[in-house]
Amino acid sequence: MASREELLRSIRPGMRLDKNFFLKIYGYELTWPGFAEAALTKLQGAGCNKARNYYTCIVVEQQYNDESVLKNVAEWYVKQDFYGKKVNESRT
Repeated sequence: MASREELLRSIRPGMRLDKNFFLKIYGYELTWPGFAEAALTKLQGAGCNKARNYYTCIVVEQQYNDESVLKNVAEWYVKQDFYGKKVNESRT
């Protein structure tokens, strides 16, 4: 995996932008707030005028997927009876 500095250095005119590239930017944004803005500004400077729109769409899709997974986990967790069973009983 490229470091955030390597990711920024890799931005150049005519580069191939795919979903994974934008997911890397999003991942670094979660850890280092402000990284996405720096990367998107550099992409726009390299002539990728639609980069910000692509990034926004991919982030919204990722957040929707994350929320649906967490909802499923929450529903499973609510159904568990962690306090009603003795230690030697199976929880399933």
